[in-house]
Amino acid sequence: MRQSDRSWILGALGGFLLYFASLQGATALTDSQKRQSDRFALGNAVWILYHEIGHLLINEFQLPVLGREEDAVDHLATVTLLEGADEQMDGFLTDAVDGFFLSARMKRRKNTARQFFAGHGLDEQRAYEVACLMLGNDKNAFFELAETINLPADQRERCPSAYVLARSSWQAVLEPHTGGWLNRPSKDAVTFAYGNSSPAYARARAILADAQVLEAAADFLGLKYVFPRQIALRAEECGEANAYFRPDDGEVVICYELVEEFRALLADYFKGL
Repeated sequence: MRQSDRSWILGALGGFLLYFASLQGATALTDSQKRQSDRFALGNAVWILYHEIGHLLINEFQLPVLGREEDAVDHLATVTLLEGADEQMDGFLTDAVDGFFLSARMKRRKNTARQFFAGHGLDEQRAYEVACLMLGNDKNAFFELAETINLPADQRERCPSAYVLARSSWQAVLEPHTGGWLNRPSKDAVTFAYGNSSPAYARARAILADAQVLEAAADFLGLKYVFPRQIALRAEECGEANAYFRPDDGEVVICYELVEEFRALLADYFKGL
């Protein structure tokens, strides 16, 4: 039975964890909080990796995009993880929802101006959209999440149709690229590599490598699609907290700095910062 019980953000950042941390006055994390921070970073990294894979698929297969591309690949990342019907993947999606809310909270605390003209939606918008697709996929498994983030009742009504539309739209444009008897997908078409890291990002590298994040994504792509050229997935130290698709190289990169940033995001929340 699918069950999602990993949302730490209560009542749209109601603040139980923040209150608990302030009572303790803690500056150091407990072992449990460290594990949760690692898991939170992993979940967000996986979702972001599949978001960037969405950009890769659009580019490699020259897919039409009706609307904003960033919204489309948000949908792909979410639908892909949901289609796994796996509790771990469901947890990663919950991490992503929490990640957007915590990112929005951090920006408010730093008085960061909202980028209404940016390619991505606002953090809160993206959180609610991911949660809506989750609810549309399985209303029983994700009912508690919808309650936790106060997803409005009128919005919940559209979630099943929103999920079906997102899923069917991506399936329709990707189906022609899954190959046939004479042109089958091949694992060899997608390579992966974990670059070396400095000591500051050794933990971030280990989070990805220990979970075999790139291996799983490479298998997913290589066994499902027929690509026109060699594709590469890389994790590396980039000099910035980021993840991106390099169209010239056919390469998706996730940065260790981004993984570490998500670890710090939840750690700061635990500390009441």
